[in-house]
Amino acid sequence: QVGDGRFATWLFAQRELRIEDGQLHFLDHHTPDGLPADLLGVNLSLINSGNRHRLRFDADFPAELCTHCSFDADIEGNPLEGDDWGGRISIEAVGLDVAGLPYAARSQLPSSLRGRVYVRMRTQWVQGKPRVAQGELDAFGLVLPAVVSKQELPIDRLRGNVRWQRRGESWR
Repeated sequence: QVGDGRFATWLFAQRELRIEDGQLHFLDHHTPDGLPADLLGVNLSLINSGNRHRLRFDADFPAELCTHCSFDADIEGNPLEGDDWGGRISIEAVGLDVAGLPYAARSQLPSSLRGRVYVRMRTQWVQGKPRVAQGELDAFGLVLPAVVSKQELPIDRLRGNVRWQRRGESWR
C-alpha cells in the first residue's frame, strides 16, 4: 500500500537506489483502454542523506508521448507526507503530447487541453508550495480550455520564457 506511508518510509530510509539503462513496462489501470507503455533507457537515481533527498529520472519514452522527458529534484523533508518540505524541482519534456499523458497526470489538467509542448522548467518550493517557476516553453497545436468565452482557444504556436513568482497566496 503506497498510501499508508510505509513505502515512503522504506524508500527514504534507503541510502541509495539506482537503475541504469533499464526498461519499465507501465500499465495505467485507470484509463478505459489500459494501453501499456514501454520505457527504454530508464535511468533513476535516488540518494537519501538524512532529511535530504536527491532524485533524478530520465527515459526514452514512446515517440507518440514524449521524445525525451526528465525529472530532477533536490529536496529536504518528505513531499509524500504533508507540506513540511522544500527545495528545487526541474523538469524537461521534449515533444510531450498532453493527450498521451497517463491518466494520473492528465486528470489533474483541464480535459480540453491539447497540444504538443517542449518545456524546460526549474522550480523552487517552500513549505510544500511552489515559490518560483521559470524556464522555457514552446508549444505546437495548443488548444486551451474555454475560461472567459464559451469557446476553446486554438493556438498554432506559443513560444517564450516563463517566470512566475508566488507573493503570499498569489502569483505574478
